Amino acid sequence: MDVQVVESGSCRRTLTIRIPSSKVREHLDAMFQSAAGQVNLKGFRNGRVPRKVLEKKFGDEIRTDAKKRIVSQSLNDAVREREYQVVGTPRVEGIDGSPIDDSQDFEFTVQVDVRPDIAIGDLSGIEVAAQSSEVSDEDVQKALEQLADQKKTLDTVEEPVAEGDFLVATVAWLDEAGNEVLTKEDMKLNTGIPLAGADPEVFKASLLEKSTGDSVEIELTFPDGFEVEDQRGKPGKARVTLNEVQRVTPAPIDDELAKGFEFDTLEAMSEELRKRIAFEKERGEKARQEQSILDQLAAKFDFDLPESMVEDQERHNLKGFAERLAKNGLDEESIKAKLEEARPEARKAAEQTIRMFFLMDTVAREHEVRLEQSDIEQQMAEIAEANGVEMGVVQEYYSDRERMSDLQTAVMERKVRDLLREKASISDSGTAASGTAAAADE
Repeated sequence: MDVQVVESGSCRRTLTIRIPSSKVREHLDAMFQSAAGQVNLKGFRNGRVPRKVLEKKFGDEIRTDAKKRIVSQSLNDAVREREYQVVGTPRVEGIDGSPIDDSQDFEFTVQVDVRPDIAIGDLSGIEVAAQSSEVSDEDVQKALEQLADQKKTLDTVEEPVAEGDFLVATVAWLDEAGNEVLTKEDMKLNTGIPLAGADPEVFKASLLEKSTGDSVEIELTFPDGFEVEDQRGKPGKARVTLNEVQRVTPAPIDDELAKGFEFDTLEAMSEELRKRIAFEKERGEKARQEQSILDQLAAKFDFDLPESMVEDQERHNLKGFAERLAKNGLDEESIKAKLEEARPEARKAAEQTIRMFFLMDTVAREHEVRLEQSDIEQQMAEIAEANGVEMGVVQEYYSDRERMSDLQTAVMERKVRDLLREKASISDSGTAASGTAAAADE
């Protein structure tokens, strides 16, 4: 096997691999011999099917499979001999779906990306300023208001219309001469959702401060889908007569609200909310500090990224975006247009993801951060507790190989992030103290 290598970039190698025809024949002979022992043909004993019979019945299939195997095996051999740390997806060129020809040398080209050369070393010089995660009374009050909003009701009020109110109204559409062309009773309206063809701000302003029994006329242009076909596209008016004003009212913040969330008293619910908010603030602050450390590392260690990994991540980002757009009901053409608009941002996000991956992977390698089975078991136990299920349920969920791989990646990332915070200097109230030094003082 002859291999010619060209450095196509700091992270890319282009390998041109030539396999002599004699080696191709050896490989094919072995595959036909293997097939003879597996094929069961009438009139021939197992393992005794002649080569010419196999060639006639299965030749193209065997030779096509042989091409794939030769490419895979020779590429693996070439990479292993050169001790390349291949990342991403290799791009093979000069290969089609036709059977391999053993009468001539077989040559193909493949582009492989290799791991960038990074050395981070000592992490203790990184400094991060801590931010307060103290829970205020205002934080608790805001959380209570959000819970009260979940128990809101839609009530009829005798007050004038306010922004956001819902209305029950009789709507009569008038043509340009003032003649009624269509009337609808008990229509459900909202100040923020105008009648079709009306200016949103004019619609809202016309209704605000009006009361039950009032009528207002609002100028509009009859929309293309208007029921009266000969009025479509023409100017007109809508006469809106208010029959009822309805307002969304949050539940009172009291003991009854607390009972609706399975607490005995408002005080008990407030204390629990304070604990939860504190937990989330502390977790958020911890994540912010870790990200600050990673951002500093990224600024300090600039390196080229393997293009195939960036491209794969970009496709992944765009695929997820497309799926979300489809769930929101966008048609195929609109999705394509949105994807093109999002492509630069998806590329930027992909580069950020891959850069952070290599930084964290390098930290793990240099500081010998290893993933233990106990780490996985602990994470599963935490997931089980958080979701109120038995450990066996979680274990069954992660019996899927891809899910387990995602879990292992997440746990490994968590361990690296913990190490980064441990090694960095976290300043508190203007005083810097490293994690390890603080731990020693305790």
